[in-house]
Amino acid sequence: MTSPVITFVFSLILGALCLGITGAARAQEPWVAPEFLAQSRPDFGTRLPLCVLKGSPSFERDVQTAQALADVLLLTSQVVELDLRDVAHQSQDGVWPEIRQALAGRCLGVMGARLYGAQRLPDWLIASRPYFSAPYVLVSQAAQSLDDLAASHPRAQLGAPLYTPIDLSLITLIEAGGRFGGFQRRPFDRPEIARALMLAGAMDAAILWEPDLAGLAPDFYQTVAPMPPSFDANRDVAILFRSTDGALRANIDAALKVLAAEE
Repeated sequence: MTSPVITFVFSLILGALCLGITGAARAQEPWVAPEFLAQSRPDFGTRLPLCVLKGSPSFERDVQTAQALADVLLLTSQVVELDLRDVAHQSQDGVWPEIRQALAGRCLGVMGARLYGAQRLPDWLIASRPYFSAPYVLVSQAAQSLDDLAASHPRAQLGAPLYTPIDLSLITLIEAGGRFGGFQRRPFDRPEIARALMLAGAMDAAILWEPDLAGLAPDFYQTVAPMPPSFDANRDVAILFRSTDGALRANIDAALKVLAAEE
C-alpha cells in the first residue's frame, strides 16, 4: 500500500512537471500583435481600394493602374496612400507590419511592389502578375556602356543598390577578374546616397533603377547607358495581396491581362 506522504509528494512533482511543460510550450509560441490576428476586414462593397506608396518612383503609374483596374472590373476606384518612407529605416522589421495592417483594413492590395525573379515573399503575401517592368541603367559622366567605363576608368568606384540581384551580379563580375576586375564596388541603400557620393567625387558611376532617376536632380550624371545582357537588369512591379486572397488575385490578374492587351 502506498504511503499518503509518498502519494502527496508524487502529486507535487507531477504538478510541477505539468506546469513546466505548459510554460515551456507557451514560451515557444511567438507573440503576435492582436491587430495581425484579424482575418476579417471591412466590406468595401463596390469599391476597389488599392494602396499606393507615397514617394515611390512608380507612384503615378501605380495610381493610373489602380484606377484602370477598377474600370475594367466595373468597380469604383479608391486610391489609398501609404507613407512608409520613414518606417523602412526606423523599424528592424521593415515595412512588413505596416503593409499587413493596411491589407487587414484599409485596402485589398498594395501597388508598387518591386520584385526580383528569385525573391521570396513572406508566407502571408502573394503577388499579382507584373503590370510593368523597368531596367537598371548605368549612370556616369561619359560612359556609354560598362565596357566603356572599364576602358576609361579601370579602377572605377562603381555603385550598386545593396542586397539586390544586380549587386550580386556586380560582385560576381568583379571577382571573375578580366577587364572588370579593377572595379571597386560601392554599395548604397537609397538612390539619394548614390547621387550624393557621385557629387562628392567618391563614386564614378552608379547602377540605378531607371524610374528612380525621375525623383533625383539630374546634376550628378551626364549619360545613361543600358546594362549588359549578363546582368538580370529588369525589375518587375506587381501588386501584393494577403495569401488568403487567391481568388481576388486571379480576378486582378485577368484585369491586368486586359490592360496589357490594350497598350
